[in-house]
Amino acid sequence: MSENDYNDDETESLLSEVTSYADTDSLSSDESDFLEDMFEYDHVFNESEKLDKTYYIGLCRNMYDYDYFLLTSAITPTLFLKSTYQNSLQYLTLNSIIVMNQPIIEIMQLHIYKNNTYTVVKKTFWLRIIQRRWKNVIKERYELRRRRASITSQAVFAIYGKYPYELRSIPTLHGMLWRLCNHS
Repeated sequence: MSENDYNDDETESLLSEVTSYADTDSLSSDESDFLEDMFEYDHVFNESEKLDKTYYIGLCRNMYDYDYFLLTSAITPTLFLKSTYQNSLQYLTLNSIIVMNQPIIEIMQLHIYKNNTYTVVKKTFWLRIIQRRWKNVIKERYELRRRRASITSQAVFAIYGKYPYELRSIPTLHGMLWRLCNHS
């Protein structure tokens, strides 16, 4: 291999790196092909009328002047599960009726007003609350089992057939959100 061949290969390698670095803002052909496939797969869903009180996966925008969230774009659950989160987010952003700075994919319930305004209620918010509370319930259950395993608790159970009063009930899914209710 001559010295010129080595330099040409090295130059070509550097040029390809510079070109790929310069094109990071634009889509690669594979990504654009994938997005085109997503548009083609989902075009019937996008062009169809959405149904009131139905759940959708997509993007919404807070309309501060009117105090509600507006549906900006949606994706079918099948397509969402077939593609990566980033591809779905990019697809929804490109398909959105409103430009958004930091879009987040949400689970939403659609409510259609009489003037055909598509407003949504975010269900992802409630899922996060439930998940956070369930995580605490699991910690409480673990702590309860640990305390039941103590020698004194085992002795009380052996004598009376019951654990001490504070260790008798195990927190479950049922009733785990009672603390969030306003008990006034």
